[in-house]
Amino acid sequence: MRKNVSNQNFTSFKKGETVSVITVLKGKQFLDYLVPNSEVVIGSIVKVPIKNKFTIGVVWSKSSNEKKLFVKKRIYEVLNITPLCPEVREFILNISKYNIFSLNTAVRLTINPNLNLEVTKKNFFL
Repeated sequence: MRKNVSNQNFTSFKKGETVSVITVLKGKQFLDYLVPNSEVVIGSIVKVPIKNKFTIGVVWSKSSNEKKLFVKKRIYEVLNITPLCPEVREFILNISKYNIFSLNTAVRLTINPNLNLEVTKKNFFL
């Protein structure tokens, strides 16, 4: 699935950098997380920890708050799904503004959090 990412122009972040993630949960729009061992690009669909559970989110931008006021958590997993292109992210932003609801709600309507987005590898030859 990620093969077509290489020919598109995405901003990537390396291990240890801080990114802003929009989750599908209500609350603060942008949450800051540290990039895990693997590289992350803007628009990646990720699984992040919030309190005592995991939720789905979208890497939206580089974090604007570089101060270390609190301990930042790491992105738990980058899902093996093609990242959202800039046009789709702009569309989500416009939906949010037009309908006067939060970006979290727009992302939740775009990416159904109840779906199992993880691709399982099956071994048919045992």
